[in-house]
Amino acid sequence: MAKHNISVAAVVEHEGKILLIRGAQRGWEMPGGGVEENEKLYDALVREVAEETGIEILPITPITVSQNQATGVISILWLAEFVKGEPTANPPESLDVAWVSTQEIEKYVQYGNFAERIRQTLTGIPTFLYS
Repeated sequence: MAKHNISVAAVVEHEGKILLIRGAQRGWEMPGGGVEENEKLYDALVREVAEETGIEILPITPITVSQNQATGVISILWLAEFVKGEPTANPPESLDVAWVSTQEIEKYVQYGNFAERIRQTLTGIPTFLYS
């Protein structure tokens, strides 16, 4: 039987900006990470964003699902609202955290199709992407 890994990430919107983290391997991206065994997707998202940014979010809805066939990773990207907290980097989880205007996404996010995934999620239209 095929084995897949599931990851979750958030497009956190607040006052016309989105929250990005800078990681050691992929540069700027949306906060998120792997779902642990027996963990609910919603709970994993809240935990991962808190670990990487120090903020509390309210997940609204999953929008973009992508499947990386080469690695077996299925990633679910959620729209989320900022609730409270001061964004703070948490090495090694995140090296930097920043609120970025939606016009600057491509300036920051350079890894793979991550900028496309963020833009798709911001539309609110559910979609499935393959890579």
